[in-house]
Amino acid sequence: MTTVWTSEKVFEELLVPLVDEVEEEVEKEIAKESETPLVGEGSAFDSLAVVTFLVAVEEQLAAETGRDVRLVDERAMSSRASPFRTLGTLADHIVEML
Repeated sequence: MTTVWTSEKVFEELLVPLVDEVEEEVEKEIAKESETPLVGEGSAFDSLAVVTFLVAVEEQLAAETGRDVRLVDERAMSSRASPFRTLGTLADHIVEML
């Protein structure tokens, strides 16, 4: 049976546990809300934490889906509205890719 990935499922089952891991690395609490900034002003992630987080998300997606998913690609980088603005926009981007 194929898993149906919704933004909510991606957020709760994939992103939140990985944010927990980043919290330990950066030693500060990160709000687990869809509006939480991933990059830019107000983000609790520094640039290295963002890269580490995105790599962990890609690895977890590969483990969960058996597919090689690259979140940072030309389409994402050239998008008018970055999919990396918030945890919620990242979840939506992941669903689109799957």
